[in-house]
Amino acid sequence: MIRGYRLRVLILHQNFPAQFKFLVVWLKKAGHEVTFLSLESHGGKYTGIRHSVISRKANAPEAVRLPGKFKLLGKKLDASEVFLGAFRQLKAKGYYPDVVIFHSGWGAGLHLRGVFPNAILAAYAEWWFKWDADDYFFEPSSIYSPKLTDKSLIPERLLNLTVSQELLEADKVWTPTYWQKSQFPDALQEKMEVFHEGVDTKFFKPKFDFPKVPQASITYATRGMEPMRGFDHLVPILKSLLLFDSSRSAAIGGKDEAKYRPLPKGHPSMGAWAKDIFSKACLEERVLWPGRLPFDEYRDFLTGSGLHIYLTRPFVPSWSLLEAMASGCLLVVSDLPATRELLGEGDAVAGLMIDHQNHGSACDSIEQLLTDLDLQRELRLRARKRAEAYDVSLCLSPLVEFLGFGPVGKLSHG
Repeated sequence: MIRGYRLRVLILHQNFPAQFKFLVVWLKKAGHEVTFLSLESHGGKYTGIRHSVISRKANAPEAVRLPGKFKLLGKKLDASEVFLGAFRQLKAKGYYPDVVIFHSGWGAGLHLRGVFPNAILAAYAEWWFKWDADDYFFEPSSIYSPKLTDKSLIPERLLNLTVSQELLEADKVWTPTYWQKSQFPDALQEKMEVFHEGVDTKFFKPKFDFPKVPQASITYATRGMEPMRGFDHLVPILKSLLLFDSSRSAAIGGKDEAKYRPLPKGHPSMGAWAKDIFSKACLEERVLWPGRLPFDEYRDFLTGSGLHIYLTRPFVPSWSLLEAMASGCLLVVSDLPATRELLGEGDAVAGLMIDHQNHGSACDSIEQLLTDLDLQRELRLRARKRAEAYDVSLCLSPLVEFLGFGPVGKLSHG
């Protein structure tokens, strides 16, 4: 047990504040000293949080460059050396953390034990690269699916080298969903608990009491327009829905970029590909592209939705799904184990679950839903209720208890 009125907590992530946005606020309010190191920042400023964006120039002048199939691993090792340089600078200035909380997988925590051997290490586990992962067999005919070849498989599997070392050296490991936990090897699952970071249901909440009035606005929100989040299927489905009813409009929020999969041939981006399809169908004036929205505008985007579509391959469920649920959106969601964990199953499911690969069946189900105003209201209420179970006030308490933070100044190793 470490005792004192103020603990030094070091937090590491590729981005700021990402999954730790609620946790850093709690730590600060609890009276702890919080230092956050990241490679990028998209989260603005948090009062009382010491945040630094670290760079290769300042912390690791020589980049790690590995050839061929090792290139992706090289990026992780390169990042690990940037963090290592930052650790050494902190230590040279007399800084030594009591606890370090980090996102595993990008290399941020790879060299922690070498510099801060006595700190308590807590790792957030997001993903394990399996050769039998559902994503490999989800849609094998798609040009956007990962290939079952050594050229594709080996580079991804090598990424587990950094993940496994970070998790094995951590004192505490947690992951946000049971489905994500199931992707890891049994030996790592044994030391892993499940705690979701939660959603702010006071910020994301319905604007009204779901009147029985049909709404014509169809929405889709994404970090990047890409096949990993079903964008290649959204476009033909959305095209059919708009052609079926001329009173409908659509808004696609997010950046026109792909993080996980290649771009369509002949187009500079998925957004450009989609606009070409909508233009040929004379629908371009009925599809809005608001881009990446400020948080307040994003909330209004969700609460003003008549029908919100969330599609994904078998992968980590997005924050936007819980945010849409909390906003009371009428949801159409890819029917997968990862999404069912959040939305429920059977008679209690909080949205219309579809096979988004079957466009005809998906559109028929959506059209049927749009004729049933009672069911629309019921699904909105269910979505809000299930989101409330993930409210940040409920999610933070077990997480900080698991991490060992009790009253200010108390932190347990066990």
